[in-house]
Amino acid sequence: MMTIENSYQFSKHLEFYGEHGLNVIPLLAPLGNNDPKRPALDEWTTYQRRLSTKAEHALWWKYSDIPRNIGVVTGKVSGNLVVVDIDDEESYQQITDSDSRFRDTLICKTGKGYHLYFFLLDDFTYRTITFRKNDKLHHLKCENSYVVAPP
Repeated sequence: MMTIENSYQFSKHLEFYGEHGLNVIPLLAPLGNNDPKRPALDEWTTYQRRLSTKAEHALWWKYSDIPRNIGVVTGKVSGNLVVVDIDDEESYQQITDSDSRFRDTLICKTGKGYHLYFFLLDDFTYRTITFRKNDKLHHLKCENSYVVAPP
């Protein structure tokens, strides 16, 4: 059950994402050791092409008893958003030390590592790709993808 404090946190985060043109969808909240990171919608691909609305947000978070996380949809629908998803501290340090532009952006701490948010200036469509660093898999989340977002 969502408390008033949690509701306020979600509202503030949803407002922040909206102000920055980021599209959001509800994600299943983890239960115990289960960390699904899956959309809490039967069909979420619609939101790869159109922004979710405040009315939908109210249905998904404010008026629902089901605990849900926030997912930010990447790609053109969110202003050409690309998120570098780094899954360990050592790789994060190496990447951010390699070029100051990796530190000069919105950075979110995740359960395993970090998300670095960037907006591309061109209109080219980029696919989501996976790359390896320090024997770990990391991702550039682009078109047709999403990331788990705070809170």
